[in-house]
Amino acid sequence: MIFEEAGASIRRQSSDGDFLYPCYKENCISNIPGTILDLFDVKSKRPQLPNKVVSGNGEVNKVVLFVLDGFGYNQFLRCYRDH
Repeated sequence: MIFEEAGASIRRQSSDGDFLYPCYKENCISNIPGTILDLFDVKSKRPQLPNKVVSGNGEVNKVVLFVLDGFGYNQFLRCYRDH
């Protein structure tokens, strides 16, 4: 699945032992606006997320953006299961 691949890629690029640094270059939250613009064929010089993140989705006419920056995926899963 794409999220496992992205997670493995981030860990390879940004891990220093037990600490995981932000992946500012490729899978960064700041690349989301450029990616959304590209989905709607809007020309932009903004960086984008890797193509594999949005590939295979066909034509896009709506985007829902749900951001959990700094919350942590594992924390999200624990809260999601509890509620």
